[in-house]
Order: sequence, then C-alpha cells, then structure tokens
Amino acid sequence: PEGRWPVHSPRCPVYSWRLPLGRLVKTAHVTGPSFVGAADDAGGSTVAAHLAISFAGVGYRTLLIDGDVEHPRQQELFHLTSEGGLANYLEGGAASPLLLSVPGIDHLTVLPAGSSLVSAGDLFLRTHLHRLVNAAQLMFDIILIDAPPAARGREYLLLAAECGNALIVTREGLTERRAVRAMAAECAEAGIAMIGATMVGRNV
Repeated sequence: PEGRWPVHSPRCPVYSWRLPLGRLVKTAHVTGPSFVGAADDAGGSTVAAHLAISFAGVGYRTLLIDGDVEHPRQQELFHLTSEGGLANYLEGGAASPLLLSVPGIDHLTVLPAGSSLVSAGDLFLRTHLHRLVNAAQLMFDIILIDAPPAARGREYLLLAAECGNALIVTREGLTERRAVRAMAAECAEAGIAMIGATMVGRNV
C-alpha cells in the first residue's frame, strides 16, 4: 500500500515487530496477531498491511484477513477487486473463503472483508470463523487479522480470540491512555494476550 514507511526500514513502526512476532509464531505455535486500532483513525489497517508485506518479503506464507466488515480497508490498500470475502463466507453464501494473491508481492494472500446484511458480532460468533482459521493454519505460516477498532464495540474481541493475542495500534496525539487501558482490561477479561502496542504518526 501507499504510505510513508519503507517496510524494511528501521524507522517503520512495524519493523521492530517482525522479528519478535516471527519468533512468537514459531516457538509458541500461535496463529499470529490481530491488529486492533483504538479508533477508526488509529491506523490499525495500515500497520497490519505493512507488517503482512514485511513477513511475506522474508518468505513467510502470509494470510491477511480483513475482519473489519463494516469499514474494510485492505482491498483498497492493495488495489484488489472482489465482490466477496470473509463476511460472505461466514454468512454461508460462499462454499469457501475467497483468497486473493497480491500482484507483485510473493507469499502474500488477502482475504477481503466482503459484505453481508448480518451484523459483525453475529457473523463472528458463527463456527465458520473457527473452521476458517484452523484450515488456514495448514496453508500459511503467519495469519494476521485486521480487526474492527475497539471504539466501535467489542466485536474485535471475537476475532482476537481466534488468534489468542492482540497488538493494539494507537495514533500519536489522538489516542487517549484511558482507551488503551480499557482495551487491555477487555482483552485480559476475555483471555486474550495483549502482546504490545504501537503508535503511528498523525499523518500515516
């Protein structure tokens, strides 16, 4: 995606996360992190996209799932064309999830958000989601989930629970500490490990 960050530059906020997350996935056999923005403008989708590119760039078979079915970003960021995706699969309107290869980026696959008239909370409670993640673990080394922001409700917890962990994304000068503390408390209550938080600049 377009942006200010060269993903292999130490100045990129995701650069410092690739190695520890890679070790976490290898040693603890976890799926990979879910990315949760504190609010819509926190930059969670952009961070998830850049980290997905970074993992794919070093050879990890990487799946990026756009779980923000109400306000999806990944299809736009990667210039992908699709009329289906996660929501369609979870609703039962698709026999299998629509996985899209990203032109020009080897090892990176995106599952777009898709669309549905069913609410995000109801979609994420369906057993299809668990089956999807389990099946994807057999095909990919890293699975990243771009979850809805916490400010919209608790739906992000349902996606983060599939990963078992969450990386919180905040925006410089806009995200309040109390919002991060509230997210950390919600994750702890749900048994989700908050593996860290990253902050992006105002103009990212």
